Amino acid sequence: MDRRAPARWNSPAGPAALAGPRRARTRSPNSNRASCTWTWTASWPPAFIQHLTEQTVESERFLYPAPALPDQVGIAWQHASWNRPPLKPYLKAKRVFLIDARAISQAGTDLDLVEYYKLADFVGEATAGTTGNINPFVLPGGLRVVYTGMKVLKRDYARFHGVGIQPAIPVSRTRRGIADGVDEILARGLAAVKAR
Repeated sequence: MDRRAPARWNSPAGPAALAGPRRARTRSPNSNRASCTWTWTASWPPAFIQHLTEQTVESERFLYPAPALPDQVGIAWQHASWNRPPLKPYLKAKRVFLIDARAISQAGTDLDLVEYYKLADFVGEATAGTTGNINPFVLPGGLRVVYTGMKVLKRDYARFHGVGIQPAIPVSRTRRGIADGVDEILARGLAAVKAR
């Protein structure tokens, strides 16, 4: 099986640009209260990062195991990454990224680019530190198990798993803030932008 990065990852034309936010109304299974969720319909790799830079960006390092013997003896790794040229318009506004442990998977990959290329500062808490394609399977009894099926290194070859992205401006939400309806991470992010 060929596990190299798909050719479209390295195509100069690239996929369609970021489509934008979509709002979905959902109901919690344990509540009659409706909630709103905002999601991004994004291209792969994410086009919005290309508007934050004036240089070509290259992704983190994706390593796929290529076992030849049982018990992971003499395991080799196949490497993959992708790159993207900058896109117009260049957005040179003041910016910060608000992060916490809910940033996982693709968000971690996107934020690694922002960190490596110094496209913005991070405000909040450390991200989940987990990314990479998943390998799901179902156990007897219907229990679904999902694990990361590749090794991912940061753009500078540092470990990503279990480390993630650390904020330059650490701040956490508090019980008091939640009770008062205050988002401390958002407030600190706005203060950081205004101070620039």
